[in-house]
Amino acid sequence: MRQLISNGNPGVTAIDDTGTGFALGQNLVLLRADGSRVLPEFLRWLVHTPEWWEQIEKYRNDGAVFSSLKCRDVPKFELTIPPIAEQETINSILRPISDKIELNRRMNETLEEMARALFWDWFVDFGPTRRQMEGATDPTVIMGHAFPPQKAATLAPLFPAKLGDGVLVEQLQQNVTVDWHRKESARAKLRVLVRRILKKYGYPPDLAPIAINTVLSQAETLLHWNEAQ
Repeated sequence: MRQLISNGNPGVTAIDDTGTGFALGQNLVLLRADGSRVLPEFLRWLVHTPEWWEQIEKYRNDGAVFSSLKCRDVPKFELTIPPIAEQETINSILRPISDKIELNRRMNETLEEMARALFWDWFVDFGPTRRQMEGATDPTVIMGHAFPPQKAATLAPLFPAKLGDGVLVEQLQQNVTVDWHRKESARAKLRVLVRRILKKYGYPPDLAPIAINTVLSQAETLLHWNEAQ
């Protein structure tokens, strides 16, 4: 089963193989192969071929706000349909590739979630430092059991034993008289510093801008906390 968007982004498709019942909106078209001429799995690849997009362009209606595709034009599409045997061969070649892509996508999501969690623990909650302040001495415990002992032993010494230590705080203390709401040059120097730290630990580049802003916000809070002590 495959859904086809006919309004806004005509030609874009999405698979639904969950067996869940649903109602189609007015901008969706349902494409379904019964296996007599087109195998259901082959339909998955057919709607990504150059021929498919040529037909989309042929019947697409460009409006002032968005493009659209009339449902009655979909049956008019002229597409090359190979014999069933060839479809099965194509499926056997593309299926493993598609499965690998999906596996990689899920792995990337997991790694991104792990990176976010580590970033939050290291630079927002100051987890390694706080655990040391609570008496932890085992590197594995200091690093929140997120790394094997050998890796934890390498990382743990990089984190200060108490709030107020460390490179980031030292840089903040050097700018203690800065009006953070007006002095953008101080922020610029710290942005460079944080960016280097994130790069050193392999933080995803596409997430770096948000991470940098979060670190600066937390660092300013930490500076004010230090001043109050």
